Amino acid sequence: MFCTHCGAEVDRNRDQFCTHCGKAVSKPLALTPDHDVSAAKKKTRKGLLISLILLAAISLVSVYAVYFTDLFKDGGFFGSTPEEGKVSQDQLASEEGDSSTGKQIIETVTASSNPRGYAYHIYEDGAISISSYKGDEWQHLQIPQMIDGRVVERLSNKAFYYAKELESITFPNTLTSIGSNCFQGCTSLRQIDIPDSVTSIRKFAFYGCLSLEEITLPASLRMIGEGAFGRCDALKTLHYGGSYTQWSELTNDVRLGFDASTVEMTFGE
Repeated sequence: MFCTHCGAEVDRNRDQFCTHCGKAVSKPLALTPDHDVSAAKKKTRKGLLISLILLAAISLVSVYAVYFTDLFKDGGFFGSTPEEGKVSQDQLASEEGDSSTGKQIIETVTASSNPRGYAYHIYEDGAISISSYKGDEWQHLQIPQMIDGRVVERLSNKAFYYAKELESITFPNTLTSIGSNCFQGCTSLRQIDIPDSVTSIRKFAFYGCLSLEEITLPASLRMIGEGAFGRCDALKTLHYGGSYTQWSELTNDVRLGFDASTVEMTFGE
């Protein structure tokens, strides 16, 4: 072996000091007298540079992963897909009141007496919002105009969420709003006719109604939420009671979630 100081040959097993320059040789020894110590430094710098590049690449991938996750979660892509039991709070409107009217919920009833089977919220003006149904008439459901003597104005968020046995539903003409994810996953529902009293259909209201073939919407609508009819894969016809211009204004920048090129759309006067 050779001394790292002067390059003289030494015996590492025997000599603790270089017999030529007298300096300690306990440190790692060069393999040859021409050994360039700077080569080790270059290797160190090269390794550090590679590590920094890898760290930057990982950080960049993480940033894009978060970006695309948020984009899909918020429905930024056509046909966002909220899963059963995994609906985010951002997709659900507040249940503490109707922001469009300023009405506040003052009481919740878990079981109605007439007709039986409904749970609902009571607003300060006495109107109610159905929050769930626990009856037996799931296949062909007719929502009443009044429950326990109170007017039904709204269907709450997730009120009929994943009611897979529901095939048809009749809405009362007192209804004004259909909540977020209200009928999401009702895979047997085939046709809906929204009454003229309804002014708003919230986000993902009919998302994943895979058997839904026909939709009738009134000109009274003032708001349709994003993805309201997403994944309605069997949809064939949609009739809107207003004009084409009104429809364009109503759905401006709103991704309803179906391919309009495959659906026959008709309009009123």
